[in-house]
Amino acid sequence: MLRATIFIVLMLLAAFWPSLGENQGLSQLKGAAARAFSRRRRAVLFPPGSFVKFTCSFATGLLATYPKGISFVLEEAVYFPVPGVVDDIYPKRFLPKTTTKNPEKLPDTIVYIPGTDWRFKAQTLPKPKWRQPPPKTHRIDDDSYGNPYKWHQWNKEQKWNKWIELDQTKAKWSNWTTASPKWKNYSKAWQSHHYYGHRDRRALFDRFTKLSSLFGIDVKSCILRTICDSKRLLLPPGYSMLQDMLRVVFTLPRLDGLEDDYTRIMDRAADDCASELKSKCNMNLLIWLLSGRVE
Repeated sequence: MLRATIFIVLMLLAAFWPSLGENQGLSQLKGAAARAFSRRRRAVLFPPGSFVKFTCSFATGLLATYPKGISFVLEEAVYFPVPGVVDDIYPKRFLPKTTTKNPEKLPDTIVYIPGTDWRFKAQTLPKPKWRQPPPKTHRIDDDSYGNPYKWHQWNKEQKWNKWIELDQTKAKWSNWTTASPKWKNYSKAWQSHHYYGHRDRRALFDRFTKLSSLFGIDVKSCILRTICDSKRLLLPPGYSMLQDMLRVVFTLPRLDGLEDDYTRIMDRAADDCASELKSKCNMNLLIWLLSGRVE
């Protein structure tokens, strides 16, 4: 028993002897990896005003045979704010409490309706605070407006202006020396307000024609056929919002003096242009948009 006790004491001395001779006031710096992973708590800060959004969407098809493919969608979104500053990390009960200033209570104003005995109580608006006016802008198209080198010249010329008498002779013959009025520019008067809509929509359709090599079909002929079919396959205005939208897209305003393929199709009858373009484009794009089937 004594031998076992002595053996245990020797083992304890051998284990703790190096630490007994060291100075307890000094500490040893650990490695960078050990110090990085020894942090107890970490937090990620996002830009102020950030939030996490969870969206739940329900969709169902409407019981309608024509037009087909219209669905009813119900969507709900929930927002959760994320920490944007250091104070958002700590619980609010540990943060110092702030006191808000009570709003100033203004007296009520009694307003009478002219010509009657009716009156009502109106809330008095607070006096608006003074705001610093925005800085004045200087013209950049006129160099003499903001050129400081001409300030002295202006002051010198304007110094004696109020003492200079007007030339009576010049004022007498001013009506004979006035310049003749210029001719008005009527170049844009002939342009209809539909011209820009015709031009922009035509440019958009021309961009679609570049996809002919990708799809393997004549896209321009299909667009012209859709313009033609919109005259005879769509319901009258006011019966279907979707068909009214398609009518607006595929109805190009006509412009006198501008002749192109779109204007020619708009001027022709629906049956004539349909028989002409049916051989060039076998796909009825309008039927596909409304019913989802390809003829």
